[in-house]
Amino acid sequence: MKRAISCIMLLAVMLFAVGCETVSFDEENMEMVQLNPPEDGQQIAIITTTKGVIEAVLYPEYCPNTVENFVQLANEGFYNNQKVFAIEPSNAFMAGSDSDTGESAKTITGKDIKNEYHENLWPLKGALCSIGTREGSGDSRYFFVNTVQIDPVLESEMEKNGYPQKAIDAFVKAGGAPSLARQYTVFGQAYEGLDVIEEITKIGIEDEKTKVPVEEIIIEKIEISTYKSSEQGTSPGNESSSVDDVN
Repeated sequence: MKRAISCIMLLAVMLFAVGCETVSFDEENMEMVQLNPPEDGQQIAIITTTKGVIEAVLYPEYCPNTVENFVQLANEGFYNNQKVFAIEPSNAFMAGSDSDTGESAKTITGKDIKNEYHENLWPLKGALCSIGTREGSGDSRYFFVNTVQIDPVLESEMEKNGYPQKAIDAFVKAGGAPSLARQYTVFGQAYEGLDVIEEITKIGIEDEKTKVPVEEIIIEKIEISTYKSSEQGTSPGNESSSVDDVN
């Protein structure tokens, strides 16, 4: 768990260098699906916290094992009444552990889940990502990305490090954490409640080592459902909730 937290600590200064591994992108066919409003029939997670509700689209078509684990655990009530165990101020918050310290976790198979990367999914603002104890794998623990400042210097660094232009444009438009690309599985995207993510990540922490929030934040429940536009109280393009409109 310390590995996951320490990596997120470097959000503002560390860039994932695509050149560190052999990665090819079919940019012509890449689709930045996280920028799209949710569609009827898509699987969603409704995360109720003591700070408000976050609604996120899930992507089983891109990361089936991670989504299956998350959905089954949510349906079993595993995530109910768990604490947000760590915050990287302004950048991310972490939950999904059955211990208050974030040191323990669960999977439906009892084994770690190998990270599932896809060129259509990136750690944009509002991304729902899986984390785990071992590098390259995840479990029940997850985090929501807020954002770092995407300035011309960072944009230039992404270009130098081989990020596809569509991804760069998405980060510039929506914000996010480019440093986490291909480090963790992105398996969902918040379309409502970005303000809740922002509020939680603004909460202070007890110390830099543990990142424990000074205020207790509870994930009261996570419900799995299907998106229906007819049941939405606000338009998916609402400024307070749409990734397409942030920044």
